[in-house]
Amino acid sequence: MTGPVFKNNAVGVLAASYTDTATSITLSGGQGDKFPSPTPGNWFPITVVDAANNIEIMRCDVRSGDTLTVVRGQEGTNARALAAGEKVEHRLTAGAIEAVRDAPLVASQIPNGFITGAMIAPLAITSGKIALGNVGGNQLFQGRFIHEGFLDVGVAELNLGFKPVQQGGGVGQDANKINLGWAVATTKFKLSVDGLDKGNLLVEVHDGTVNTAGYRGLVTNVQNNDYTFGFVDNGRQVLHTSTSSHSYFIPTDAAVHILIGGIIKIVNHGNAGGSGSGAVAIVPPPGVVLVWLPSGSVGARTLGSPGTCMLEKMDATTWWIYGMGVS
Repeated sequence: MTGPVFKNNAVGVLAASYTDTATSITLSGGQGDKFPSPTPGNWFPITVVDAANNIEIMRCDVRSGDTLTVVRGQEGTNARALAAGEKVEHRLTAGAIEAVRDAPLVASQIPNGFITGAMIAPLAITSGKIALGNVGGNQLFQGRFIHEGFLDVGVAELNLGFKPVQQGGGVGQDANKINLGWAVATTKFKLSVDGLDKGNLLVEVHDGTVNTAGYRGLVTNVQNNDYTFGFVDNGRQVLHTSTSSHSYFIPTDAAVHILIGGIIKIVNHGNAGGSGSGAVAIVPPPGVVLVWLPSGSVGARTLGSPGTCMLEKMDATTWWIYGMGVS
């Protein structure tokens, strides 16, 4: 601990006279040993008194034998000229008491279990008392806050009571912030990454809503007009219910990159209205080969009503078509 140090019954007299600016004073022979010997960071107060009871309080930072190195005019007193024989007393001063009161505590002064709840009552600890850098890991004792050892590998999980998941930073991953939770006003389990909505997650039990992950059935895209297949049609069915004929166009791989193995189901229910039927022409673009199974012939095909067929992508420029009602 740094601050004032004390010794009982230390009294002496000045061996000589000194000006009001002198910072080194000497006691009569042998009297210096009555006073403390401060180490670096420590000091002790002295009061010099003349015959008229005029006083000056000083702070002694270093004592070498009978010689004191002092700071003059302390605690509201004024430095003055000193005469030989004036009394020098090691008195307990208000400044010394305040310095002891305000001195920071060290770990040895706060043994484990010493601070109780009553000593940290509401509003007793303010942000100023726990400023940045004031509290270190070795000052948080077990059972009071969290000891640094509670965060060691293999220990933190046990103390938390659950297994945490580290967000981002894995092999091939950025250090993104991951959020999982129920979507607002729904029962969907939603994922967001760095504040960007990534949609709902597939769970084992699904409510059957179409256009969401986990739907057990083909999502239907009704197209009663000329239509070019898009990426959203992969794994879905395109339904035609019009009594008029239309054309469905296969896109190039450059325009819509459906992965190899992608499948599009086409259903022509052109007589759904009860009168007439509309055919659906299935047309490949230049550079794309449409192979009809099982004949192996290539080119555009027509799907009559009622009829259903599958389009299956074999490579970047080849699609197969097979089903009932294809000609």
